[in-house]
Amino acid sequence: MTADEVQELLQQGRAAHRAGEDSVAESLFRRASEIAPDRADVWLELSGVTRDVGEKRRCLERAAALDPANEEVKAALAWVRRHEAELIAQGQVPEAYKPPSRLAPAPESAVAETEEILHCARHPDVETTLRCNRCGTPICPRCAIQTPVGFRCPDCVRAQSAIFYNAVWTDYVIAAVVALVFSAGVGLLASLVGWFFMIFIGPAAGGLLGEIIFRAVRRRRGRQLWAVTGAAMVIGALLPLVTIALLARDFRALLSPYELLAVGLYLVLGVGAAIARLR
Repeated sequence: MTADEVQELLQQGRAAHRAGEDSVAESLFRRASEIAPDRADVWLELSGVTRDVGEKRRCLERAAALDPANEEVKAALAWVRRHEAELIAQGQVPEAYKPPSRLAPAPESAVAETEEILHCARHPDVETTLRCNRCGTPICPRCAIQTPVGFRCPDCVRAQSAIFYNAVWTDYVIAAVVALVFSAGVGLLASLVGWFFMIFIGPAAGGLLGEIIFRAVRRRRGRQLWAVTGAAMVIGALLPLVTIALLARDFRALLSPYELLAVGLYLVLGVGAAIARLR
């Protein structure tokens, strides 16, 4: 994974933190720390979302070892150490120092509460005991979505995923134009080299196009960016055949089975590769 992709994880984690999704942000920052353990900024970001004081200190100590001159890291580490010392002095032992304890039996009131029969907000005729762990809405197994932090309702999952989609309308225009021009060239190439070579060229061309568009829109993501790209690829790939037929005034050229097969292979293999890169 490249440094740019690690940076994307950091950007997504910051967006999740701003949206109040610290558990999601922590998982993203931890993933980044596994990939790039030698980056001080990764450990600094992770220290800002983890709740465990001891874990905060360890992250900041790792960042300080990697970048001793970083004033932000030094200030944060000094604060965490003071806070940790205050907790110990007050008898509030941080989680990092607590030995594992056996689970105590739940109070009767808690048992009664967990056994409360509810009705799903989306399926009122279905009884359930589940609630969305974010908004508290009753949900049944049919609409409950398992996430790394527990079950959530579809509305909260959509709201959570929306923070990762930051494309603007111009990104869709850029994707359409780039895909149209690129596929027109590949479509013309397909009609010249034949279907056999497109078995190898198609996936490579689609993957390359997806990467070009991803960089052209400055690594922003859009819900329908892949669909716009796929549609433009289809139109662009067919343009050479239509243009040649119009110029020759012979639409039988448009129906040449070998040319159609070559272009079809590009569309099947190339569009799939481009969409996989953009989704």
